Amino acid sequence: MRSKTDYARPDCVAELRKEIAAYKRFKKLMDEWVDFGIEASKLRMKVSHGG
Repeated sequence: MRSKTDYARPDCVAELRKEIAAYKRFKKLMDEWVDFGIEASKLRMKVSHGG
């Protein structure tokens, strides 16, 4: 993914920072969700195969 830099008006900076923080939190939670999904899948496979 390429990054891009744009100019932000000073009166928008606070709101943009909130949006960036919300996105970072969303990304972290999605990463955790994927990790939990993988772990759940491994456990289901272990149970179904008698592991």
